[in-house]
Amino acid sequence: MAGGFVHGSTDIGPFQGGAMFGTRRRSSTVPGSAAPGSSAPGNSVPGSTAPGSSVPGSVAPGSSVPGSVAPGSSIPDGSVPGSSERMEATYTDIGWLPQTDTTRGPSSCLMRVGTRASGLRHLDLLSDPGLQSEIIEHWTQSLCDSFNPVPGMNNPMRCTFTPIALEGAQSDCTVSSGSVALFHLICAASAFSLSRMRALPDAKRALERMALEHHNHGITHMRQNIQSNDESQCVSILASLVMCLYNDAITGPTPYWRLHMRGAVKWVNHFDYQVWQQSESASLIYQMFNCMATYIQSQFLLVDHDESLWDLPFDSPGPYMLDLAFGLPLSLLRGLSSINQIHMARIRSNRGYTDDAMQTSIPNVDRLELELYMSMPTKLHSSDKVLDEMVYHNGYIHYYANLIYMKRVLKDASIEGVQSLIEQALDHIEALQTTTSKTFSPFLWPISIIALDAYHTTLQRRSSRCLDTFARRSGLDMWNQLSQLIKELWALRETQGNANMKWHESSLFFANHTFMML
Repeated sequence: MAGGFVHGSTDIGPFQGGAMFGTRRRSSTVPGSAAPGSSAPGNSVPGSTAPGSSVPGSVAPGSSVPGSVAPGSSIPDGSVPGSSERMEATYTDIGWLPQTDTTRGPSSCLMRVGTRASGLRHLDLLSDPGLQSEIIEHWTQSLCDSFNPVPGMNNPMRCTFTPIALEGAQSDCTVSSGSVALFHLICAASAFSLSRMRALPDAKRALERMALEHHNHGITHMRQNIQSNDESQCVSILASLVMCLYNDAITGPTPYWRLHMRGAVKWVNHFDYQVWQQSESASLIYQMFNCMATYIQSQFLLVDHDESLWDLPFDSPGPYMLDLAFGLPLSLLRGLSSINQIHMARIRSNRGYTDDAMQTSIPNVDRLELELYMSMPTKLHSSDKVLDEMVYHNGYIHYYANLIYMKRVLKDASIEGVQSLIEQALDHIEALQTTTSKTFSPFLWPISIIALDAYHTTLQRRSSRCLDTFARRSGLDMWNQLSQLIKELWALRETQGNANMKWHESSLFFANHTFMML
């Protein structure tokens, strides 16, 4: 997603350095079974309290959790549009969150101190139920579609993520699980998004505070469960990791998504592939993550070679579902994955790695380009004409973006050589915007690839209008941030000797660790 210009980071989110993965292994347990010492559907919250004692993890009088917001405290006003400086500094930097241990659980003023834990659900411990309900209403009615290229009933955020989060919210408050983490991360994203729509400072601060607290809970629950070998938690944990990346987009400029993605890939690869075949939800969430990883790897390979040479099983577990969910044909996702393979092979070859077996399995660039040209999306013919059009135009946007990326990155084509592809791509982007009046947001990756290399003035104007429309329709500030970066790149190309400059080689992007195209 688009971001500002923050360089470097010590934040490690739910992944505590490299130690997180030292204890993980490919488990031999049957999917759905609980690991020894754990209790399905999750683990006991460390420090769970007996009846009559205080809420698990409640803060003792006079003490504080680093980065937490005390009840009744205010978040100072700041100059950052739509948010306070406190919000920007604290919410995006999750390194202060407490590490999970065996003596205490998540701490937050979200929980009503003094209530009895026995028989209560996580849902029952939330303060201000009216505001909490408003947050979930915003999620179900608006934000989950703001995240998705195709709004409606096929949106995974609505039909898959939300039921998993409900399971966590309704679970016993003494049990920690991936679904509890997902519930809090969804609430955090929605509260933060909603806070940017509030004009009154007090209302804005209340939502910002609630977003911080939910985020605290979500990361703490995720840290605890990501270290277990309970395969019954895999699906909800992976959903939480995906949501964590979406939260990085909501909170604005942050470099932490890079670490989150690298850690998530390592975590996924520690499980047998069959784990993601246990249900339709498992398959869909894995496909979503694989899609995100493929996009992000294509960006990593351009600027961060040491951290981008990962291998993630690509074959879709179960039927492919992202064509209807995202408007992304399987052939084009495979095509981008193949482009990444070629790029990785070139990097390894330049470093002197010689593996004949690996080299023979790498696609030929010209043959792959031929396949991509012939992978034109076909129009659906269902009873839902709007869905058919959304899927069709999204598919063609990916089609042209793949070709542009391949030509500029692998074949070193000139910027003039891709202008006709950009013109055709913009036809579909503009058509997509007139297809529905609902809230939606296409993936940044294809839109970015298309707009970044728009060179002719007419194409730049069309691209700018499209970016402005996406910002207005989705309510996501990342589109405004992306638009600003692209305009700066266009201006840079107007300077002497820079007309053919590739976007990833410019100073605007090469060392910009906050710019995520997802």
